[in-house]
Amino acid sequence: MSKEEYAPTVLRLGLGILFLITGIGKFMNPSGVSGMLTGIGFPFPMFWAWILIIFETLGGLALVLGYKVKWAVVPLIIIIIVAIATVTRNNSIQLGKDIAILGGLLAIYLRGKGGKFSLKN
Repeated sequence: MSKEEYAPTVLRLGLGILFLITGIGKFMNPSGVSGMLTGIGFPFPMFWAWILIIFETLGGLALVLGYKVKWAVVPLIIIIIVAIATVTRNNSIQLGKDIAILGGLLAIYLRGKGGKFSLKN
């Protein structure tokens, strides 16, 4: 086995842990998420806050476990694109991070498999 075979696994685990942690953090304070969404003009902010929380948490978990990774990243890609367009566009440091995250998610989607130690691709 070559070390290159583990690259998708490392990418999947890193991004999965990132989204799982942020999703759980948002779960602990949904009103804060709702307030942020209100501030950027989202209608029905509490509804969208829970959609965001659920998709970040479950998407992160799916990535960590390596379960259906190609489809798990689709809502995460949408979340990052919306974040780039609304929240982080005026913060160059966070914008750079979000663009890097988007690149990683797109790489996972294009590969279509979770790599080593995945439950099910």
